[in-house]
Amino acid sequence: MVTVTSSIMSLSHKIIPTPDNALIIGQRFVAVSITTLVFYRLYRWLLPKPIRGIAYIPNATKSLLGCAPGMIKEVNLTGEFRVWCAKQVKLMNSPICQVFIRPFSKPWVLLADFRECKDILMRRREFDKSSFLAQGMACMGSFHGIYTTGDKFRSNRQLIQDIMTTSFLSNHVGPAIYAKVLEVMKLLEMKMELANGRPFSVKKDFEYASLDVMLEFVFGKNWVHTATGPQWTHQDRHRTHVVARRNPSGEGRSGAMIWLAKYLTDLPQIQAKLRLVLYETLKFAKEEDRLFTLEEIRRASLPYLDAVIEEMLRINAVTVTREALCDTTILGCPIKKGTQVFFVSNGPGFLSPSIPVDDSKRSSTSLEAKINATWDETQDLTIFNPERWLVRKNDSDSLLADDVDFDGAAGPQLVFGLGRRACWGRRLAYLEMKTMITMLVWKFRLLETPPTLSSHAALEGIARVPQQCYLRLSKI
Repeated sequence: MVTVTSSIMSLSHKIIPTPDNALIIGQRFVAVSITTLVFYRLYRWLLPKPIRGIAYIPNATKSLLGCAPGMIKEVNLTGEFRVWCAKQVKLMNSPICQVFIRPFSKPWVLLADFRECKDILMRRREFDKSSFLAQGMACMGSFHGIYTTGDKFRSNRQLIQDIMTTSFLSNHVGPAIYAKVLEVMKLLEMKMELANGRPFSVKKDFEYASLDVMLEFVFGKNWVHTATGPQWTHQDRHRTHVVARRNPSGEGRSGAMIWLAKYLTDLPQIQAKLRLVLYETLKFAKEEDRLFTLEEIRRASLPYLDAVIEEMLRINAVTVTREALCDTTILGCPIKKGTQVFFVSNGPGFLSPSIPVDDSKRSSTSLEAKINATWDETQDLTIFNPERWLVRKNDSDSLLADDVDFDGAAGPQLVFGLGRRACWGRRLAYLEMKTMITMLVWKFRLLETPPTLSSHAALEGIARVPQQCYLRLSKI
């Protein structure tokens, strides 16, 4: 009995706090409370901070990761950043909105108003090359595209300015493209015969053709091997890799030709119109039952072909990015120095009707500039319709040069950028696309392919490139 009593008394002494124990417990409570408060305040401080006056999704500001998880999920699903951007603009129903992608960084601004995009690219010097993109392109070495518009940009671009002149394109690049396209046509004819009416992939054929053009562009006739030719040595592959890395436009050119082949396959009525225009415009070659020459196609006026190419480019444009070099404004909203601005060229004003903008919020240079690119937005802008780029001269239904003009400024277009930093290789791209597609339609009918081989799913990088391209051909 005594033992039990003493044990209880001993235990009670341990449970009942002494003044010293109460002080320690109090101190610990205060320390935990302060630590919790500090971490909570730190967490709140690290949360995304929206730019005043610019639309955003409130829930995104309640997570340190902001919009990043949703964006990553969308890109993993579609392979395209631009699709996610367009969805955000439509969700917020604002021509300018902000998203939170990089933790502890400024928001990214999405702009879906062609008039303001054009103004920034062409006239506003407070915006320049995005450092975010320049860092990703550092592997290209001293390539003018990675520099802001200063002395390095100008000096590097000046080194290659002569190779986009009319004389160089006509006398050197043009013949190289024509010869390579002839090679590809022979390859396609062999594939057609082996396939015996079945579809076959041509994705690599177009990619290798563009690479071969660039190889001759760089090395001239000294380059023996070709991408479509025999197996290369390790040294050949290394040199080719260097050329491809330093000339990212090759991906865009091959991707554009693949898109053209896919649209013409999917839309036989447009394919038939284009073929008729070619046969009538190049009638001497048709009457003599021969292929047109390089000089004939170079000199031919083909507004409908120009419209087909422009419509393909419009639908597949990727986002253009600029960085604010100083504190400024866009549509009346404050933009801090270092903010990344993405021009959403597949959103409202491009592939859907524009979102109205109060002109009082526009910049002075935007208000002073001539307004064009205002076609009928009540039409479905997602449909491939080349004739939206044509201006009729008379009441005829003809698509020949005597009856229609091509207007490259008829609608919004950002695929090659605008202003001082517009794509340097634009003329080369048009020449290659024009030669390849003209010869393809001249020599072959592009027949329907199964839905499983006709997907328009794409991957987005320097350009938007189809994930697959199958053709089913018949000889004309």
